[in-house]
Amino acid sequence: MPASYLTADGITGNPCPKCHTRTTLTGIKPSRLGFNLRTFRCEKCNYTEKLAVETNAKRWRSSGLQAPR
Repeated sequence: MPASYLTADGITGNPCPKCHTRTTLTGIKPSRLGFNLRTFRCEKCNYTEKLAVETNAKRWRSSGLQAPR
C-alpha cells in the first residue's frame, strides 16, 4: 500500500491507486453516529475514493456532556 500523506489541515489521504498522483480532499459529510464520510479525488485521472473516518462524536455523546447553548 502506498504511503499516506498529511494535508495542511491535518487530514490524511493516499496517493491515487491508478496514477499515483496525490489526491485532494473534496468533501466531508456526516455518516452514521461517530463517523464522517470523506471524499478524495485525483486531479489527474478523476479517480474518487470515499473513506469512513471515526470521529470523537460517539465518545462525546456517551460521556454525558451536553452541547453548549
